[in-house]
Amino acid sequence: MMGPMPAEKAKDFKNAIKRLFGELKRFRVLIYISIILAVFRFNTFNNCTR
Repeated sequence: MMGPMPAEKAKDFKNAIKRLFGELKRFRVLIYISIILAVFRFNTFNNCTR
């Protein structure tokens, strides 16, 4: 039996992150809305449990 494969390391992490954010740029508004709603929902849930 073989063990788990070692994790592959990023060779150019900085450019990979830049490219990721570039790809996500067109979804920026949806990402902001989802974060705001998640924070609002989390705060509402905490208020209900007190």
